[in-house]
Amino acid sequence: MTTGNALCVHTMDGDVKQKLYGDTSDKLTVYKCAVRDDGAIIYVTDWSSNRIISLVNQGNQLATLTDDVIKRECI
Repeated sequence: MTTGNALCVHTMDGDVKQKLYGDTSDKLTVYKCAVRDDGAIIYVTDWSSNRIISLVNQGNQLATLTDDVIKRECI
């Protein structure tokens, strides 16, 4: 689940179990996320900086793609 600047894993009751990734440099740095079919990689859209960040499912950052088209397409 994303909060605008953090990606967290929650229990079924809604409690935060673990924070996987965070960036408090702006309001929408963790805007939306998607998970690869096998669950190994998580993709996070950073709407504030026109980036897509890929993370392993433990939260470590793999790569970052920056492109001005991302902001228009990820609304």
